[in-house]
Amino acid sequence: VWAVRGIARRAYEVITGDEVISESEFEQTEIYRDFFRQQGIFRVMGAVLPISADEVGLIGIHRDRNEAQFTATDRATLSYLLPHLLRALQVRQRLTGSSLTGSSLAGSAAAPPH
Repeated sequence: VWAVRGIARRAYEVITGDEVISESEFEQTEIYRDFFRQQGIFRVMGAVLPISADEVGLIGIHRDRNEAQFTATDRATLSYLLPHLLRALQVRQRLTGSSLTGSSLAGSAAAPPH
């Protein structure tokens, strides 16, 4: 729910779960009842990071119901980290792409001619 609704927000905008769905509405969702409640997850703060033209990354930091709401300081800290997280995801994407290309080339070179 958070990701689906959050992805419609602006890139790099740090938001909290209650900005996209009320706590009472969230408690009624299937994902909360079947998964998050058992995991002790009730709050989230996160952002959408555009990795490339057709790929995005999502970062989410979760808290239990008994933990404090996220503060302005928490938001500022995540905002500060976002450019670094984005760069790490972009590097990962490039390395993954180059290793796939390298594997494909190695597989082609080892294959017997037809």
